[in-house]
Amino acid sequence: MTKETVAENFKNGIDCGQVVAGQFEEETGYSLSQLRKMSACYAAGMMRGETCGAVLAAYNVIGLIYGHDEEGDDVQKGQMLQKMLRFNELFGEKYSQGFQCKELLGADISTPEGGKKINEENLLFNLCPAICCDVVEVLKKVISE
Repeated sequence: MTKETVAENFKNGIDCGQVVAGQFEEETGYSLSQLRKMSACYAAGMMRGETCGAVLAAYNVIGLIYGHDEEGDDVQKGQMLQKMLRFNELFGEKYSQGFQCKELLGADISTPEGGKKINEENLLFNLCPAICCDVVEVLKKVISE
């Protein structure tokens, strides 16, 4: 996956969370369609500038692979939490400004002023593809550890 392919996905209506989740068919056992649908509402921090959709999708992938689904399964829950915290640590090393779109972009897409800045600087096609690539790279590392 390259920044250019991510930007092309964006142009075709596939958003950040969908791009990230869609890279993990083999690891999760879910289809590309299922992974994209699961992450379809995450674009631009749920269109509120909140938690980055790529990060949210990474959490979904961690949950699908390591999540617990039975009461009292503290071992599985612990493993999932370790993976999530490791993801947070590695992502935070690359993006110390935070996990929210408005922090990463330096503008809040949910406001007219922020939307204008994001559009003028073409951040959704310049910065966001790099973030998606980094999230996939970090998540692959976390899964392999």
